[in-house]
Amino acid sequence: MLEAHAHHRPVDAVYLGYTVWEFEDERLELAILREALLRQLSRHGALRTTFTRDTDGRWYQRVRPVAAVELAELDLSDRPRSAQDADLDERAQRELARDILADVDAPACRILLVRRGPGACALLMTTHHAVDDGWGLTAFENALLQDYAALRRGVALPVPPPLPTGRQLVALEAERLRDERARAYWADILQRLPPPPYATRAPVPPSRSRFEGFSLTVPPATQARAAQRAQDAGSSLKALYLSALLHALAEEARTDTSSAWVVMNGRSERLDAALDAVGLFWSLVPVIGSNVGTPRTRLKAMDEQLRQAELHGAWFFPDLFGDCLGAGFPVCFNFTHFWNEQPSPEGVRVAARHMHNVWHFPLTVTLSLNSTSGTATLHVMHDATSLSRPHIDALLERVLQALADRESSP
Repeated sequence: MLEAHAHHRPVDAVYLGYTVWEFEDERLELAILREALLRQLSRHGALRTTFTRDTDGRWYQRVRPVAAVELAELDLSDRPRSAQDADLDERAQRELARDILADVDAPACRILLVRRGPGACALLMTTHHAVDDGWGLTAFENALLQDYAALRRGVALPVPPPLPTGRQLVALEAERLRDERARAYWADILQRLPPPPYATRAPVPPSRSRFEGFSLTVPPATQARAAQRAQDAGSSLKALYLSALLHALAEEARTDTSSAWVVMNGRSERLDAALDAVGLFWSLVPVIGSNVGTPRTRLKAMDEQLRQAELHGAWFFPDLFGDCLGAGFPVCFNFTHFWNEQPSPEGVRVAARHMHNVWHFPLTVTLSLNSTSGTATLHVMHDATSLSRPHIDALLERVLQALADRESSP
């Protein structure tokens, strides 16, 4: 997967992301928060990983000591809040402009602690997507806050040993990539893969791309209908929303089939601490949508296709997939449901959390489910030089209509 990241990224921030956590604590102690951060860096080797190429041009990784991670502090407490916000945003954008893989001795993770004032600080963490995923960052936050609260109470915590999960994942992925049945399955999918939805549009050079993002809350009635449809069909919400998106793309193009690249979860029961680790536990695989048949039969077919993807190892095959991602205008679909998020310890509050990722896809649609409220939100990132906002709005309207389609009732 790293080869795909590196090969298809321009120098300007693709596959980079940053997360800003806003912490509030009446007895905030930045030194203790820093100690808690160092504990997490010790635990998660992925955040200490550097990447470089060998003489054959292949990527390999090295896990560095904790001290190799850039961990800086900044005091903005003497400035108005609006000025602090502007400064923090500017620094975040500058971080995205730095080529995080250029320095082979620097891990693909950088951290900045910002003191905002009494009882308040911000934590800015910039990472390459080769070392993190949303689930892992949620686990990182949980453990960070728990360690901080314990250390502040004076609890003596032993230095945590590094989790073995990352090393196990590398071995598991190598095993999957040698699986001839998996390779044959994906080769067949690629042979039948229709052209990308916007393949007729002229590609835009990365330097001219202008990505814009927005979010759309799915109307409660539509989400309730979607959840009932998935339950009645014995299918997943991921399959339902993906089927609706592919239906909308095919309908827009007036074709019987459409395609997208789907983010798949690589966490496995064969990995120790699979739900606690930070790392590259995701991949991209192609899926094919059909407009033939009823919405219910299309949903069942999509559910089966996702199941087969899991069975055949949802790993990125660079020699098979690489050229496909660089051609035309592929659409990316992601499904996030971070039910591992835990309440903050007493006395500590996460006032805000902002995540920002940049992809090379002209259109990325992410479905996010809120475990507490049950609401569904569609997060959209698109290249505004190729796809206009009215165009995207019309496409999403088709998606919502497909979600509410009552033909699928048993």
